[in-house]
Amino acid sequence: RCLPYFRSHGFGNISPRTEGGKIFCIIYALLGIPLFGFLLAGVGDQLGTIFGKGIAKVEDTFIKWNVSQTKIRIISTIIFILFGCVLFVALPAVIFKHIEGWSALDAIYFVVITLTTIGFGDYVA
Repeated sequence: RCLPYFRSHGFGNISPRTEGGKIFCIIYALLGIPLFGFLLAGVGDQLGTIFGKGIAKVEDTFIKWNVSQTKIRIISTIIFILFGCVLFVALPAVIFKHIEGWSALDAIYFVVITLTTIGFGDYVA
């Protein structure tokens, strides 16, 4: 129940009511948000390394086929944007579709609204 404070978007369906609960949430948020930031930075570094190696392999393959450097950059960028969409949008959407029984559109909508930290609160997993 405290994870929403780490993620920094509010779906509006859970909030503390007691003084103790409010104090706990303040402390938890002030400690948890920076720690979550460090965690995300570490994950970002790892993904950056993995993507960098992947891009290098794709570029090496296209260099062997005598493709121009400009086209190689465009193709590798498109490939990794598509991979990122699958990894961060499509895969979670499929999971939410099956777990929550939502339509594909509702699941994709929920994932995008959550990832962009908009969090309207109309869908809550």
